[in-house]
Amino acid sequence: LSAQCRGRVLVLVLGQATINHIPSRIIFLLESPDSGGERAGGVGATTRSLARGPSGLALLSLSPFSSLLSAACVLFGSSGHAHKCGAASPLRTMSLSLLVSSQLAPPIIGPHGSAVRRIVASSGASSVHLSNQEPSVRERRVTIRGETPAICRAFDLIAEVLHSECARLGISDRVREFRLVVPEATSIVGGAALAALTATSAVTLELEPKADAPAPRERDAPAPRERVLMIRGEIADVTSAVHRLIGRVMGRHEQRLCDFFAQWPFTTDYNDHFSTPRSAYTDIVLLLEVTAMQVQRRCVRTNAMLSKRQAGATSQEDAVLHKRRRGANAVPDISVSSPTPADALKELIIWDPYYCDGSMVTDLATLGCCAERIINRNRDFYADIANGETPDEYHVLLTNPPYSGDHKQNLLDFLCNRYIPNSSCSNAAGAKGAAKHVPFLLLMPTWLSDKDYWRTFLKRLAASKAEEEGDARKECIPAHNEDGLERAAGVFYVAPRERYSFRHPQATGHVNSPFHTIWYCGGWRTEEERRQASRALRKSRYQGRLEVFRSARMLKRRGYF
Repeated sequence: LSAQCRGRVLVLVLGQATINHIPSRIIFLLESPDSGGERAGGVGATTRSLARGPSGLALLSLSPFSSLLSAACVLFGSSGHAHKCGAASPLRTMSLSLLVSSQLAPPIIGPHGSAVRRIVASSGASSVHLSNQEPSVRERRVTIRGETPAICRAFDLIAEVLHSECARLGISDRVREFRLVVPEATSIVGGAALAALTATSAVTLELEPKADAPAPRERDAPAPRERVLMIRGEIADVTSAVHRLIGRVMGRHEQRLCDFFAQWPFTTDYNDHFSTPRSAYTDIVLLLEVTAMQVQRRCVRTNAMLSKRQAGATSQEDAVLHKRRRGANAVPDISVSSPTPADALKELIIWDPYYCDGSMVTDLATLGCCAERIINRNRDFYADIANGETPDEYHVLLTNPPYSGDHKQNLLDFLCNRYIPNSSCSNAAGAKGAAKHVPFLLLMPTWLSDKDYWRTFLKRLAASKAEEEGDARKECIPAHNEDGLERAAGVFYVAPRERYSFRHPQATGHVNSPFHTIWYCGGWRTEEERRQASRALRKSRYQGRLEVFRSARMLKRRGYF
């Protein structure tokens, strides 16, 4: 068998329970009466032998090698173990979109969403989502997300619903027609690929002309790379063809993800790699400039104090210089020429602990920062925390953290331990010893400002600032005084008038963000420095580009979440 298949043989040693769990639909996906390479089976594979004996041995011969991976994914995905373990692996998870008439869409949803919930529960799909109803649009997009077998089952259930609705409305249903939205790839919609799919299914395929891409709101927003494929034929033939097409899309999806995830030496999520648009950095470049000027002034005062001490300055002069260094009633040292904001910005050290594709370095350098002084390394942030390998010196922590999982909580825990060294924040090892005040600029969803873990972080930060300043009111920060919590913690929010559009390296996802994202700003040493930073945004506010808020309640009142 190996000689006949030129060595491309996959031997799967599976438990008997696993093999018995594989439904016949999956075997149909893999098997084909044709053994002609790319034309064979829904995943481009030919099953020469599939043993279900006591030993639990499954032997498959496949061609080409990428189809071997797809077939293994289908088999392992059908065992149901991924659902028991939690979230499915991104290598086995994909999405299928089809366009249905607005007239036929309501039965898919059902009363209060009951039908779509039943489809999700019965199929095992991660989600089934329908686009919003718009009067000017005659079709709605149905997106099924999950593993390959679950998508096939969900499609079958949706096809049954449409069949019943067509019968109820008296619409002829003997010849079926489905319009699928598929990736624009040669392996999916190329001439050879469509011919192979037609040869194995008694269906008619028609690739609709490529529609003009909608003009993106931002220059760097990605345009979708999708085509609409129409499939016509008998219901059984159409279902078979769709299953095979899903297998082809899965094979391409898996290969792309294997190459995609190989870029990072740590575990990551596919949807966490939407890069920050340059316009977002443009909105806070004035904050970076004023922070850079504050750093320069502190350096000048520190050097002046050291010079005075070396020259035998009086204790009264030392006290004045020390008071200035702390920021209380600080005034510019007119004896030393201050650098310009542009020059100070080039000396600012910026750290972004979450690495995406490194584009933030280029974007910030374009806005006047020095690329050599921007720390954004392809490293595991959490491993660096555990090993004590985070940067020792930086002036600003600026990042757009991943939105999945508990990354946001982990980042706040790190900041909590940095600003409050003796705190008991969970799941993070922060900087120990003296507190290190470094401004942070975090680009995160607006709704996070109302989450309990963010409010808890603010309370700890406010209590720490009051303790450092010797404020007797540190015990008087009432839990119900939500409007004053941000002010006590030295935090404010910078919200753009228009939503930011994020870009993915593989040009996937929404062109426009489905939710508002804003800058969470704080961490300045003194209240005076925080006010200087807030005042620096006046020009942008007058131009109508952004708004500055001092509380989450104000954000909610303005409709940001």
